[in-house]
Amino acid sequence: MTVIGIVIGVIGTILAIIGILIQLPPDKLELCLIDGTFGDVDLVNSQHVPSRFFHVAVKNNHKKMIARNCYVYLISLRNSQTGEEYVKQSSELKWRGYQIPFADILPKTYRKFDAFWVVKNKPDTLILNAFLDSTQLIPRIQGQISLIAEYWVVSENFKTVKGSFQINLDKDLNKVSISQV
Repeated sequence: MTVIGIVIGVIGTILAIIGILIQLPPDKLELCLIDGTFGDVDLVNSQHVPSRFFHVAVKNNHKKMIARNCYVYLISLRNSQTGEEYVKQSSELKWRGYQIPFADILPKTYRKFDAFWVVKNKPDTLILNAFLDSTQLIPRIQGQISLIAEYWVVSENFKTVKGSFQINLDKDLNKVSISQV
């Protein structure tokens, strides 16, 4: 066997290994809908306000690594029919049942964030749990409308993950929904 033959064999083996590695699913964060999309509550901030919260899950697919300091951002919220944009500035959203804007996600688990919520007797009014203190930056959306929301999750040690979801508001609470686009 010649030196050229050996070199060609080694290069072929390296290319085959690279091809296998490229096809392996990466250990990453993923936005998805898990275990139902909403939860009903009777109290909001210690006030009697029967409401429905809609959630998106952030799944950590890594086998061993904790996703550290994860923040959820609403990047875009637009009318699916007209294209009108409602978000003037990206903002951090709240994790479900958690009052701090960042959270860790353990390996092979998920954590949900509040994508939006509605008061049960006004289900056609969208409410966001954003860490904002300026009402000018909070979109006011009401009516029977279909929206496209783009969420990003930024982590200290994982690549940013992005996801788009369709939100449907309606006067009928049972028609209010979120689905992945």
